[in-house]
Amino acid sequence: MPSNEERPPWRLFVAPKHPIRAGCALLLLIGLLPLGLWVIPNPPTPEPFQSGGLGLTKAAWEQNHASRPYDSGPLPTSGIGFYGREMTVYFWPEGWLSLGESRITGISGGVSDVDGANTAREASRSLLPADAQLVRTIQNPTSGKGIMDIYHSTSLETRYPNRWFTPDPWNGVPAGTFYVTSYTYFAILIPIVMDEPTHVLLQWAKAPAITEP
Repeated sequence: MPSNEERPPWRLFVAPKHPIRAGCALLLLIGLLPLGLWVIPNPPTPEPFQSGGLGLTKAAWEQNHASRPYDSGPLPTSGIGFYGREMTVYFWPEGWLSLGESRITGISGGVSDVDGANTAREASRSLLPADAQLVRTIQNPTSGKGIMDIYHSTSLETRYPNRWFTPDPWNGVPAGTFYVTSYTYFAILIPIVMDEPTHVLLQWAKAPAITEP
């Protein structure tokens, strides 16, 4: 049998003895790649982090809040949890092996209809990062009812690690920005959970401020 030096260049490639088996192995590898991306935990973020709710891990949150079932709601893997009395919590995507490290991206809850925006706003304040700074208060642009407080938190900027196939958590606005809407409910949400285009979020930052309600 001639050596490689004696073979024409177009005949140097040697086909595998079991092409079907090799192809199946390749397909299996390609199929396992998305599963691996789903399982692998996010990289750690700077500690310590102090917050009453927003930005906390699921495990830290559940030390003080009991979960409740929601018969007709999303599956547990959907990134949404239900707690206490009418409280809904949203989580940043996390690897399946470390769901307890999922970080909170939003919290919403109701108050009595007669209590109004002031009570809802007060209820939300205990759930904010410790370094949260109020930037602006505007009329709630999402419903025209109640108010919206725009906040910034430096410690929140690094709480949502990049992960393949996940969007920018800040949706084009400065990192650490979040919103608190208050009416007969409160909602504390980072930009990506607001589900609004970037140009709309940027307009909110320039909307006329209103006096403290």
